[in-house]
Amino acid sequence: VWYCCSIDVFFRISKMFHIDYGLINILTYISGFLMYLPFLYVLYKHDIIGKLNSKRAGIFIGANILAMILYFITYGYNYMYVFFIIPALTMLYYICKICISIAKRQKYSIQYLVIAIFLYMIYVLQLSDNTGLALVGASGAYSIALIVIMLMITTIYIIQVKDKINNSRNAEMLEKEISEVKNRALKAQIKPHFMFNVLTSVQDIYHNNLEEGDNALAKFCKHLRLNVDSEYKDMVSFTEELNNIQNYFDLENIRKDGKLTLLYDIDYENFELPILSLQPLIENAVKYAKTEEKEDGYIQIRSYEEGDNIIIEVNDNGIGFAESDLKTNSTGLNNISERLKYSLNADVNFNSVIGAGTTIKIIIPKKGDLSNESNSN
Repeated sequence: VWYCCSIDVFFRISKMFHIDYGLINILTYISGFLMYLPFLYVLYKHDIIGKLNSKRAGIFIGANILAMILYFITYGYNYMYVFFIIPALTMLYYICKICISIAKRQKYSIQYLVIAIFLYMIYVLQLSDNTGLALVGASGAYSIALIVIMLMITTIYIIQVKDKINNSRNAEMLEKEISEVKNRALKAQIKPHFMFNVLTSVQDIYHNNLEEGDNALAKFCKHLRLNVDSEYKDMVSFTEELNNIQNYFDLENIRKDGKLTLLYDIDYENFELPILSLQPLIENAVKYAKTEEKEDGYIQIRSYEEGDNIIIEVNDNGIGFAESDLKTNSTGLNNISERLKYSLNADVNFNSVIGAGTTIKIIIPKKGDLSNESNSN
């Protein structure tokens, strides 16, 4: 609109349609002011001119509207140009604000400063110089300036879109790295916790029986070998995790004189999960459920499909306890919940009834299904 109302096209329009120059000049004034408003909004959105104060914005809009009205009223008089000084001063004020953002090394501030200066020069020249440039044969100056501005705005827009795409990719990569770091940290917390408990058990067994101690130590070495082999694995098959659990359970059962019972009800096993993610659940049941004190006491591992989810349950018919104690007093359980959440987007639900036992239910979305992965490959 501003280009159509510029002096560059005035002579052609006036000759073709005999349009009054005064109308063109008024449209130039209005379009110039309206063109600067969206530019100021862009500066505000990109934090180039800082936060807008509502009171200051009201004064700015009111003063410029008043100046515009007075310009129309006094049009045709020599002093009408006094009233385009207010918009010009407003533009200068925001040019100074852009300069401040340059001093603060705000992104794109230099490019926006160049655009602001070009807009200011065109606005002032068109209202003050009028036909001067056209008369000296430079009627295309405004067109060239506007083309330069449009090219600069387009370039900045393309760069900003590219930056947003890159920032989005970097954010996704950073989030993934954070998840991996958290996962490694949680795994690092779990392993010393488990090893301390097992070594304590082996020590107790040696005090009672050397032969059983040797047997327990052999099982412990086997478990360590499995852990060393899988040190650089984040995920293991469910079957491998069950083997590790059985090895650990055998160690604990030696200490408990064979009074522990571990049952399996496996209907689905074709999936992966974080290494050592189920073992602390069994460890917790062994330590606190006291199933060995009941004649029919047991700990059970179940796995099955339920819709689009894989369900793993760790059940016991032990003494049970308050759910708040189950969640808050066990570092191992809290770590496992976090690991499963970050690795598989899984939900872990706890349910315990005093005197009846405890159920820990893990709900895993099926994207970890090995058969699905092989089919997709």
